[in-house]
Amino acid sequence: MLYSSLIVVASAFAGASAQLLSNGTTYNTPIPCCSLSAGVLPQARREEVCEAQRNTCSELCGGVGSVRTNDCDRTSLVFSCVCSNTTVFDTTKLAPYEQTVPGLVCRDWYNTCINRTFDNPGQQLTQQFQCDLAKQQQCGNLTTRAAQSSGSPSGSASRTSGGSSPSQTSTGAGTSQSSAGVAAGLAMYGTPILAGGLLAVFGIAL
Repeated sequence: MLYSSLIVVASAFAGASAQLLSNGTTYNTPIPCCSLSAGVLPQARREEVCEAQRNTCSELCGGVGSVRTNDCDRTSLVFSCVCSNTTVFDTTKLAPYEQTVPGLVCRDWYNTCINRTFDNPGQQLTQQFQCDLAKQQQCGNLTTRAAQSSGSPSGSASRTSGGSSPSQTSTGAGTSQSSAGVAAGLAMYGTPILAGGLLAVFGIAL
């Protein structure tokens, strides 16, 4: 009987591991990861994002005098960042930075993602866990001095000042629920993993 129980535990552990490994960059979120159309953001927010983008571009190039092109359209959020030495900071290079168009829009996506999980009560905690996971893995968190002096959205660990995102004031409950989502996700995987550890101990004992 004990042997059969251990087989069941081992199967559960293997299933949990496979689920964790197969996630990769695919997330079970209520909206596609990890950006939003500029049109869904209020004009004030787009202006804030562009200001942070220009500050970060200038800082990465080494100062205002070292910038050739530093544009950001406040309607479309299309931007251009080219240094005097011809270095181009495109979306790929800027995505790891928090105070850029891709970095800030990714955080606005996260707030929206959390809000949308309330539309699916049966999957709410699981989807919130996935929203958190996507934010951690996809939303850039690098900063520069310029970024630290600019407005920072909710969830930024390095913010020192700045305006609030439109979703900051509307997602207070979502933020607390997201913490519950993380805990639920860990609980979901924690039991099989613990059981797997017990299985290993029994194996050594045998």
